[in-house]
Amino acid sequence: MMQLQCCTQHIAYLNEIEIIANAAIKELNDGENVKANAMTRSGLVLLCGYFEGFIREMCNEFVEVVNDAGIKCDLIPKETLSEHFDECVELYKRHKKEKFNKTVDSLLNNQALVFNAKKLSATNANPTVDNIDKIFSRFGIEHVLDKLSLSDFSLANMYNVESQVTNDLSKKINELSGGDVDLYQGLVAAIESKWSGKKKRRRVGYLIVIDQLLEKRNMIAHGEGYVFITPEELLATKHSIQKLCSGLVNELEQKLIVLIPPSQTQPPQVA
Repeated sequence: MMQLQCCTQHIAYLNEIEIIANAAIKELNDGENVKANAMTRSGLVLLCGYFEGFIREMCNEFVEVVNDAGIKCDLIPKETLSEHFDECVELYKRHKKEKFNKTVDSLLNNQALVFNAKKLSATNANPTVDNIDKIFSRFGIEHVLDKLSLSDFSLANMYNVESQVTNDLSKKINELSGGDVDLYQGLVAAIESKWSGKKKRRRVGYLIVIDQLLEKRNMIAHGEGYVFITPEELLATKHSIQKLCSGLVNELEQKLIVLIPPSQTQPPQVA
């Protein structure tokens, strides 16, 4: 199985968080509460930075591996081709036609393309749920955080179905029905049969882990109040993020198996 080489180094970076948490525990035992919380707060900000770097670097390496393999266009995920073509069109509009012309020729002749690894792996320095989902969807890996959350947290589903009858609408229907319960329920049932409920993504599993990490990071970084982080909380967040990273790496490596079969020994010429 093809492995992404950058992961070993970045896992080691994440392990630094344990050093900080353990040092904070020692400070707490010595009665140095302020010092301990300064360490855990710093550790959480560092964890967020390492997480963002992990996402960016492993996705960048994934694209570089694809580039080196010289995979023909008809095997590349359509989402990746779409992102690449959008970039070429933007360059074309600025009268930089070479990349656009090469892309068109490669598509017509089913040759390999060279993708912009930096652009495809860009996190915008903010590893939000939406940004991570967007990056992985560029590689043809849809709903990656939902998939990993369902697996690792043993969740039944990632969505709730909310009725189209909002609280305000429910109150209005109740007023119009004059307190008649049967009439009220009949009206609500008629509306719900006509307009099906809206699916709303639940903030559970890795979604809530990422949301809380970024929320606390932002509060600390921007001085929005005094955030108290226990060593145990820092350790738990680190373990969750590390497990998530391992899951994301596995998704990319599984994708490489599909894109680059083991039997492929001589990559085609890159256009």
